[in-house]
Formats: sequence, structure tokens, C-alpha cells
Amino acid sequence: METAADFLFSHPDGNFFPADVQVAYLGDGSGKVQARMYKNMEDAKTWGVDVNASYKVFSDLTLNGSYSCLDTKAHLYDADHDRLKEVVIDGMAHHRWSASAAYLHRFSPKYRMGVNLSTRGSSKRYYENNGNGKPYQLWRLNTTHDLGASQKMSYRVELGVDNIFNYVVRCIRIIWAQTLRAQPCSPISSYVSIKEIN
Repeated sequence: METAADFLFSHPDGNFFPADVQVAYLGDGSGKVQARMYKNMEDAKTWGVDVNASYKVFSDLTLNGSYSCLDTKAHLYDADHDRLKEVVIDGMAHHRWSASAAYLHRFSPKYRMGVNLSTRGSSKRYYENNGNGKPYQLWRLNTTHDLGASQKMSYRVELGVDNIFNYVVRCIRIIWAQTLRAQPCSPISSYVSIKEIN
């Protein structure tokens, strides 16, 4: 019996995907699809700057921030026109940033609470095909609660919310032997965990 994995990676006719499977959506409104494959670039350059900063407002509260500015330049051989063409490096964004506010306070010998509000974002992400990625900003709230003062046993309870404002990215993902479709990425979610700590 031939499995999906066997077909995709070792089918004798050399095709990695069946004819009725979409491997990538062109993203230009034409409804057409375009197969993607890895190619070596003739040359590629990246340059940019990173900045990180941290400031302790007072003993229990710390602010953190980072910023990255990036630019790229690359050339890829275009076999259809027998020339080198300038291309972007997939996933490149000119600007990325993150910031957080971390609060940690011990209210009693048996209870300590931590609160961390963080965000990260990116400007437009550039791709050669399938459309560019839109700018985004994600927010996350995490709280920790340390319970107990025993040297042998204490517990930490974590509660939080990821993607507070439920920002959704529509992206293409490969589904084994199925048609590709746009799926939401990183929907809003909450979590609770309990673990023993020393």
C-alpha cells in the first residue's frame, strides 16, 4: 500500500505532488497556483541595525524594548529570460520590534506574583510570489503565581492570554495529500499550567 509520504517523496514518476493538489496560491487574483522550489541565489547581501534597551523603573518593574532595521539585495538567475534579476529574500521585513513590561513582587513569604505584558510586530514582509505579508502587531499577557515557601516543595501557577486582540494571519500551509488552503495562524488563546518548582 502506498502512503501519502511515500508518494510525496519517492514516487517513480518524479512528481512530488499529485496533479490535483495545489502547492501554492499565486495571490494575484488570477486563481492560478504556482509551484515553489528552492534555488540557490547568485549573490545575496543583508545589512541593518539592532537596538536593545532595558530600564528598571523601580525594583519590581522593568521595561524592555528592541528594534531591528533590515534591508537585503539578491540576484537570481532567470532561466526564461537568460539573465540575472534582482529579488527579495523571502520573509524580509524592513522593521521588526518588540517590547515588554515585567512586574514581579513578593506579597508574602508564601506568595509571589509576576505579570508580563509583551508585544512584537513587523512591517510588511516581502515574498517573491504568493503575495506579501501584511504588517502585524501581537500582544501577550502572562502571569505567574508562586505558592509556598517550603525548601522541599512549592508550586507555580501560570495563567495568560496569547494574541490578546485576536490578530489573524492568512497563510498557506501544506496539508498532506490535500488541497492547500488559507488557514488562520495564532488565534487568541488562554492557558493555565501548574508545576512544581524548587
